[in-house]
Amino acid sequence: MTAFATNGLARAHHTWSTATPAPGARQILLVNLMPTKEATELQFLRFLDATGVNCDVTFAYPASHQLHHQRAAVLKHYLPLDRLWGTRFDALIVTGAPVEELSFDQVDYWTEFRRLVAWSKTHCRRAIFECWAALAALNVRYQIPKTPLPHKLFGIFEARVNPASPLFGGLTKLRMPQSRHSVLQLPATLPADLQVVAKSQGIADGLFAGHQRRPGALYHRSPRVRH
Repeated sequence: MTAFATNGLARAHHTWSTATPAPGARQILLVNLMPTKEATELQFLRFLDATGVNCDVTFAYPASHQLHHQRAAVLKHYLPLDRLWGTRFDALIVTGAPVEELSFDQVDYWTEFRRLVAWSKTHCRRAIFECWAALAALNVRYQIPKTPLPHKLFGIFEARVNPASPLFGGLTKLRMPQSRHSVLQLPATLPADLQVVAKSQGIADGLFAGHQRRPGALYHRSPRVRH
């Protein structure tokens, strides 16, 4: 295996390898906002392992969040974000969260999330914001609001890829699962450092890429990218 969990429930329960990480591995911080902590850990560990790149994955949670699922286990096997503000990582991944129907300021860790977005610009070489986290990060960085949909958007949609983007290695199409209750209210002209890199017909938003202080951030509005 090339993805090593430095902490987390999958490591504690031996559902993922506890082998010693390889020297020089990439340091990945994964902020897991999902209530299904271990299942989400395993999804991302498998994706990272499939890349063949050695990486150490550290799992964290917002210290200000009122945990309602597996509280004791998360407190024992995760790191709170307030212990990591002085640490640098090669990449940050922030998962989705089942809070999409709340306004941003109703989310109990919203202030901490805003700090996380700002911190990532100076302490992480890359960042991926998934699903709700993408919607929220775009609001923090670019003040892009969300609009509730009259009906839940659900299904798998074929998306066309921006051929100028280096993210997809020559792909021209991909399949994007969608399961959400809101859509981004995009401005007529996007900010200069933000671009749509994949979009499905009939869906107002898509997969976005932006620039951090050094490299970039990826804002992914669907649950997972599948080729």
